[in-house]
Formats: sequence, structure tokens, C-alpha cells
Amino acid sequence: MNPDYIKGVNLGNWLVLEKWMSPALFDSTTADDEYYLPTQLDPAVYEARIKTHRAEYINERDFATIASWGLNSVRIPVPYFIFGDRAPFIGCIDELDKAFNWAEKYGLTILIDLRTAPMSQNGFDNGGISGVCKWAQNPDLVEYALNVLERLARRYRDEPTLHSIEVLNEPVSWSVFHGTSNTAKDVREASGSTHVPLRFLKRFYRDAYTRLRAILRPETVIVFHDGFRLLRWGDWFRRAGMRNVMLDT
Repeated sequence: MNPDYIKGVNLGNWLVLEKWMSPALFDSTTADDEYYLPTQLDPAVYEARIKTHRAEYINERDFATIASWGLNSVRIPVPYFIFGDRAPFIGCIDELDKAFNWAEKYGLTILIDLRTAPMSQNGFDNGGISGVCKWAQNPDLVEYALNVLERLARRYRDEPTLHSIEVLNEPVSWSVFHGTSNTAKDVREASGSTHVPLRFLKRFYRDAYTRLRAILRPETVIVFHDGFRLLRWGDWFRRAGMRNVMLDT
């Protein structure tokens, strides 16, 4: 296979839960996402469910199977609490370490996808919390996401299997998100939610690129989502002086 040709698979619902894929994880709760799941379970039950799920949902056998199918890459969505510093959520950096070991063993590369941001960048369940989109309004939360990216880059920059890092998955940069959504569990918490302005998103992308490029090897790709506005980017990345980037659309 041409090493420049990416033929991969996304390992969704492993480290970032999506209820529709594993509804049993949400048994005995009314939670629709991982934000509310630990609020409705005994801490010991929550921890046991998460750890069992992570150990069984994806493991070394899956990496062997992926390679046997002729694929050469895996995209791994990770949560903002990956380093275990946002209680009550349980970190998963050990699982990502294992993934890098398995990828090297079976000749695969890895795209790390920062899937969620605190208070969400899109209001989707796979953005961390349904019906809420307030991450971009809080500078501290924006800085937190940038710091997570830097920590991931430092940890894995010298791994030969690291192909790329995606800065943030699916930020909603247009007014499809109209304030409080009927999917929100807490109307008060959702109050003030809105889309991520494109001007803000471009500024965030510049900051993320500058910080990551200062850490990563030159050949490591930095990936950006189009914010569901593909036609608004044009040659912006080139004009911004960015090199070795990809656009996720």
C-alpha cells in the first residue's frame, strides 16, 4: 500500500461514549451523554462500567483485525478529560498509550481526535454534553482545550505511529444551534448556548496550530474541521502560513 494513502477506520465510542452505540452503559439512568452519566450512578458503578467498557470494546485483537483488512490507520476520538484531571470523569491516557503500542506492533498509524471540549463545542452527545454549546464563550475553557492539545503533542510527538492530531471535532460555526436545545437535560445549564462564531474558530485554529507546530515533528499533520462551513475556508490555511495540514469535512 502506498504509505501516503490513508485507508483507516474511526474507533468511535471507545474513549468518548455515544449512547446509540452502547445503550447498555446508560442503563438505570436518563442520561444521554457522558456528562450526566456519573451524576446518576454510584461512583463505584460508574467507574466499573467505564473501565470494563474500555477494556472490552477495543483491544489488541481489534488492531490486529484492522491491519489484516489492509487498513493502515486508526482515528481515535479522545475526551478533554483524557488526563484524568476533571472529576468525576475518568481519564483514559493509559488506553491511548496502549493504542500506540498496538499500532506500532501491527503497522498502523494514529490520528488523535480531540472529540469533546468542556461545555461542548457543538451540543451533540459526542461533543460531551447534549443541548449545551458554551465552550467558546469561556476563555478558561478555551485555554484548557489548547493545553490538552499541547500535552498530547508532547507525550506522543516522538511516536513513529503518530500521523496527525485533529484540533477539535465538529465545532458548530453557524447558527444551526439556536440557544437552548430540547435535548438539554438542564435548561439552566443550556441557557446562553450558541454556535461557535467563524471568526472565533479561525483565531482558535491559529492558536492551536502555533502551539502544536512548536512541539510536533514537521511531518506530523495537524487536522482542522470545517465547522460545517466548507465553502468559507478557501485558501485561508495557506494565507495563514500553515503547513502540513488537512481539512476534515
